[in-house]
Amino acid sequence: MGRKLLVKHSDGAETRQVWLVEGESLAVVEQTRGPATELAYGGQVHGHKALFSEQACRRALDVQGGSIEGALRDFFDQDDQEVLLSDLMDAFDRVGQTFTYASWSDEGDAAYRACAPK
Repeated sequence: MGRKLLVKHSDGAETRQVWLVEGESLAVVEQTRGPATELAYGGQVHGHKALFSEQACRRALDVQGGSIEGALRDFFDQDDQEVLLSDLMDAFDRVGQTFTYASWSDEGDAAYRACAPK
């Protein structure tokens, strides 16, 4: 299982990182840390992830060839806007692809949801 950093943004106080985790399935993990995270989630750290198959990801991103890591890096690393994990999940929803979602905080809160196509 490998973890690869796709994008990292920091404004000094707030940091957001997005990783691809490859194993039997794929996961994209987004973690934020800082004062804005604390205001939004009640703790200094918040993480969440979407788990899915490579085929589902290719359909959601509308990519046929090339590496899935490169396709995800291109999706998240855009100069003109900040792309979030929720944007990736919206792409899955638009094409009816299944994924699983989980979130957690340093305060011990956690959530899990299996997301099936409509």
